[in-house]
Amino acid sequence: SPMYGAMTYMQNHVESGDPRPFFLCEYRHAMGNAVGALKEVWDYVYAHENDRLNGGCIWDWVDQGVEATNKDGVVYYQYGGDWDDWAHSEFNFSMNGLILSNRETTPKLAEVKKCYEPFMLTAVSLQDRTFQIHNRLIQTGLDAFGVSWVLLENGESVQSGKIDSLTARPGEKEIFEVPYDRSSIADDKEYFLRIAFITKEDAPLVPAGHEVTFSEFKVSGEFRAALETAASAPSVVSTNGTTTVTADNGTVCVFDNEKGIPVSLSIDGRELMADTAGDRDRSFDHDQALIDNYIRHWKLHLKEFDALQLKNLEKKGPSQLTVENEEHNVVVRISSTFRSPKNAGFDEVQTWKIDGAGRIEVIESVTPAGELGEGVWIPRMGLRFQLSRDLEQVVYYGKGPHGNYNDRSYGAWTAIHKAEVKDHFVHYGKPQDHGNREAVRWMKLTRADGIGLKIVAPEPLAMCVLPYTQEELRKAKHTADLPTPSVTELRIAAAVSGVGNGSCGKPTREEYRALSAPVEYRFFLIPLKK
Repeated sequence: SPMYGAMTYMQNHVESGDPRPFFLCEYRHAMGNAVGALKEVWDYVYAHENDRLNGGCIWDWVDQGVEATNKDGVVYYQYGGDWDDWAHSEFNFSMNGLILSNRETTPKLAEVKKCYEPFMLTAVSLQDRTFQIHNRLIQTGLDAFGVSWVLLENGESVQSGKIDSLTARPGEKEIFEVPYDRSSIADDKEYFLRIAFITKEDAPLVPAGHEVTFSEFKVSGEFRAALETAASAPSVVSTNGTTTVTADNGTVCVFDNEKGIPVSLSIDGRELMADTAGDRDRSFDHDQALIDNYIRHWKLHLKEFDALQLKNLEKKGPSQLTVENEEHNVVVRISSTFRSPKNAGFDEVQTWKIDGAGRIEVIESVTPAGELGEGVWIPRMGLRFQLSRDLEQVVYYGKGPHGNYNDRSYGAWTAIHKAEVKDHFVHYGKPQDHGNREAVRWMKLTRADGIGLKIVAPEPLAMCVLPYTQEELRKAKHTADLPTPSVTELRIAAAVSGVGNGSCGKPTREEYRALSAPVEYRFFLIPLKK
């Protein structure tokens, strides 16, 4: 019964032929934004369950924080060192639950629920709409559960139904058909089928209608962004160190020439960026308020990132900004150089193509430079923008509805998800980066009256919105230390590192790491009128 290193220990046990049963008494440490690559563990367990593998335990069920109230009456949760106690050296190490100290659920729990699902569903033939269900329960037949299904077209439900005829006994498998109409499927749209298993009757702790698990299948197609061509180009004026581009529809975009960043984006005179947007000298985003899983015994798992001091990246000299006309676009091109004290960093070129209808295509090109070579593990590769706080309504088409990462997305599904920005924030006892959403095709951030911004990614990107900046999260020891939200921070990335399990155990697997390498990606910013 070993602890951590689950894959290595399991593989060694299976290959050794040791006749003893094998159990991982502790194999995931759910500290902060955590529990990455859980599916890989359970894929291996299920593939070798006849080789004496018997699963394992996650540490822990609930954050072991102590409720406290600050001088302003704000409730928060204390941990090691808050009482000048012996545990100060462990800091928040016991804040390692799948649920928070106050019993709120987390995205970690959703991933565990999916990986621990009692029914295994596989597609026999998507063309014939047939699927096989394996009932892994040991006492209950499938007749105790209903099946609901929904066919999603570009994220929206277009067909749905229920199936109440499954009867597989414990341990048995059964093939069934989902009767969606294939004749209505269009070639130019994207389709997902979501199948859910629902309890039929009330039971202790579990009411009737509870979703036990679900499975998602890509049926056909790819999302295609429908963007029209503008009939005219916007006007452009450069004066007093700024460049202002004005479109026919009332969109105005203002750049600070020296900083090389947009400092204002408005539609019909309504400002979409935060007042603090011009305080920074970059929108380039390669770092984060470090999650617990990137640190062990006060040392970063990202060793080269740490050795090259990439967290201390500074811009070298002013940005170089050029403006030119290109058919129906004004093209603003911004070149910036970033280096650490170890002369490692990135060369960045942002290209903003703004048309007469106010649509903005952003093309981001980044190259590692100086002492930074390719293949160095970094937290992320992207951009971030501080938007107006009143852009609090968020709707997006991608994986959700809870936060997910490339190594923790099995419990999420692809659809159009709606919430408020504050609902994307998770009250981890020690504030840290979180809230990422993978495979986002588009996202809308709007005020209550509908004015706002739509981000469209022709190729799906990772996106995140939180009511706090990374600097605010980094400075806070507890949630009560966070200021009153003043911005909506939008982050768009070509790559975001997975969360891994490095707070106690193995760090992020190599295949889930964002790396320093030349990259180019693009997205559209579309200001929305009322």
